[in-house]
Amino acid sequence: MNKLLAFLFLGLSIAAQADSLGVHVGTWHEKSGYNNVNPGLNYTTSEGYTAGFYCNSESHSPKYPNSPTCKLSTYAGKDFRTSVRDGVEVGLVAGIVTGYRPDPVMVLVSPHLTVSHAGYEASFLYLPKPNAKSTQALSLMVGRRF
Repeated sequence: MNKLLAFLFLGLSIAAQADSLGVHVGTWHEKSGYNNVNPGLNYTTSEGYTAGFYCNSESHSPKYPNSPTCKLSTYAGKDFRTSVRDGVEVGLVAGIVTGYRPDPVMVLVSPHLTVSHAGYEASFLYLPKPNAKSTQALSLMVGRRF
């Protein structure tokens, strides 16, 4: 937990210079037993480069009873998005993500829908099934553009 607090402090200290700062809220999984509470932070530049960290779905849960309370994942990539109307964007994040079984580093490809108003935004990300033993999911992130 102390590591998570240190990462949150670091993320908030960077926010003053960030183009956008987001907070990972939670995830709904197609299969039961996964951890749906996934707090974390995300930083995205105006050019679309993005990086972040969060407590992943393999954190302590019925499916992973021996995992730590927060099994940390990190990611980095590029967010390609386009406006479809005022306050609504669609996009695709492509990059890498760490912290999942069985592969310590995996390719990340996630389409998303972002709704924004007055500098605040909510993003709904679709997370496809990375392998046959896993699950697909929908994730929510809220943020602020600077």
